[in-house]
Amino acid sequence: MDQEQEEAAPTEITSASSSSVERQVASCSVKRITCSSISISTCSASSTSSTIFDCRVFTRACATIPVGRPANRKSTVAQRDSSGETLDNFVANGSTFQDIISKLWEKFNGWIKAQAVKRNGEWTAVTPSMAEWRKVMKFKRKRHIVDDTQQSEKSSNSWLASVHGEPITLLIYEYSVSIIRDQDLSSFKEACVIRPELTDRADAAAEDSLLEVVAKLQKQWESSFKAEAVVWRMWANHILRNHSQSTLGQAISDPPPDHITRLLRAPESPLSMLSRSAHLALDCVDSSMEDYRKLRQHYDAFGRLLDDHMRSLLSRKRTIDAFIQDLPQLRDNLDDFERGL
Repeated sequence: MDQEQEEAAPTEITSASSSSVERQVASCSVKRITCSSISISTCSASSTSSTIFDCRVFTRACATIPVGRPANRKSTVAQRDSSGETLDNFVANGSTFQDIISKLWEKFNGWIKAQAVKRNGEWTAVTPSMAEWRKVMKFKRKRHIVDDTQQSEKSSNSWLASVHGEPITLLIYEYSVSIIRDQDLSSFKEACVIRPELTDRADAAAEDSLLEVVAKLQKQWESSFKAEAVVWRMWANHILRNHSQSTLGQAISDPPPDHITRLLRAPESPLSMLSRSAHLALDCVDSSMEDYRKLRQHYDAFGRLLDDHMRSLLSRKRTIDAFIQDLPQLRDNLDDFERGL
């Protein structure tokens, strides 16, 4: 394990995940390591302006843990913490150490791809559970990994209170603490994680394989989920990068990972689709009726203009008639005297 630790703010806990992660919240910094690490900080109400901190926290052996600036994502325990990937800010609090672990597990277990187990020289991959969080997560105090293998709930609560104000790093490992060196990672992936023939040189899924898995995912889950095409591709790529040929079928049948679940939506039932179509048709009719009302208003306005124009013409006609009536009458039978004039 890399023993280097960056200088952190006074109230900091850094956590990392199988890929080291480094984060910062207010005065708290966070790191994550593939061995994943994510940085956490225990803070008091006076150490940050955030209103989430309760002054009673540390008198009850509980802690508020901002998991802030992302940690660097790494592939092995031996990698440097500074090579991490940044995660979004996160705040967890609880009255006991187990409460904190539960919230951290809920938030970050998606970064754990599998738990690597080596028996009789053979690597296997199992799905980790929160009960075995110590096999995929570790705390680091100053330059030393905290030995929590023999800690009880009471001693864990006491330890959490005792490190108040100190920079503590939570390391989260993508494939468990069993992966120490690059050689371990390579042999583990070759044995049970990645199918090399399905990925390119950049470790991305090959297009043909990707489309094949997308089709299988849609066939398996399209009745349960709806999503954009890019989401199905993300899910397929996640499976191809983290599963071997032997576990591919099971991975397709398994529920989606947390970061994919957030992008999925429930499918529409036939009744809801019919209702939506009916409402759409009604909206079209309402829109046409509104257009008709506007046209009717224009028509009525034009009619009023025609009526005004007719009244104007009638008025002029009456004026001309009156003028004609005022003219003297011209007689046709003039006498000779009048003609001589």
